[in-house]
Amino acid sequence: MDTSKESEEQKEDLSPDRDGTIIKSIIVSGEKFNCPSDHSPVKVHAVGSDLNGRIFYDRELEYIMGEGFEHQLPEGVDKALRRINKGEKCKVTLKGRFGYGTQPPSEFGLNANETIIFTLFLKDFEKVKASWELLDEEKLTEALKFKERGTKFFGEGKYQLALSKYNAIVSLLEFARPSKPDEEEGKQLTEKYEQTLIAAWLNIVLVNLKMGEKAEAIRNCDKVLEKNPKNVKALYRKAQAQQMFKDFEEAIETYKIVLELEPENKAAIQQIQECRHQLNILNDRERKKFKGLFDRLANENQEE
Repeated sequence: MDTSKESEEQKEDLSPDRDGTIIKSIIVSGEKFNCPSDHSPVKVHAVGSDLNGRIFYDRELEYIMGEGFEHQLPEGVDKALRRINKGEKCKVTLKGRFGYGTQPPSEFGLNANETIIFTLFLKDFEKVKASWELLDEEKLTEALKFKERGTKFFGEGKYQLALSKYNAIVSLLEFARPSKPDEEEGKQLTEKYEQTLIAAWLNIVLVNLKMGEKAEAIRNCDKVLEKNPKNVKALYRKAQAQQMFKDFEEAIETYKIVLELEPENKAAIQQIQECRHQLNILNDRERKKFKGLFDRLANENQEE
């Protein structure tokens, strides 16, 4: 059989926007309708090459879906694997951000946004339950596993991976309700769900702040404050984001709420002082700018 023809016939655009940034061509078909899902442990042989056929990546891998970055895999490989069947071998052509984007690993010798090809052989994977298949306690157990992984990645400075784990907790628990909410066990579980969910949002905010995502940080703080308006961590981190926006007056007001709840909070006291200092600097600049403007106008009037 002419495998090149088979590949040509079975090309499939897997990119989210169907813009050709992830194109799959099947070399050998696998088991139909048997693909891994988010968080599935997978065994895959991955070979990466440029369009000239130069191989820069050749590894036998075992990893958890969504964590390909740990193994220097581009985002497009993880996305493609969700549509690859067990036993399937295929070529995946990746462009732009679904390749290595603007910052390819230096040791691979690739240009920014270079189009690359990954040949993937999905040897095996472990099925994981969908959220709707999990029992009440299993949801909490899975959420705590995500939290542990997220904390590990955060500590290693892998903020995007950490964010994916914390977001997985939100997806799992935000709308979760125990099957027997009125019984004592159900009430306790509801409380644990909420505690874990709030911790996830607060951790997401930490990642947002590290990545300079100020608006996202404020939005996620507000989610916590909707549930608990007196959550000091959410208030403090919201003030930090406001401070990053240079909304110093708003930040001061938010820090003041922190001090109403925790009068001895030294960090909030220090940040209020810092915000006032920055406000003074801004006000001085404004005064000098307007003084210069008025001086120029006065000189022009004199010349006339």
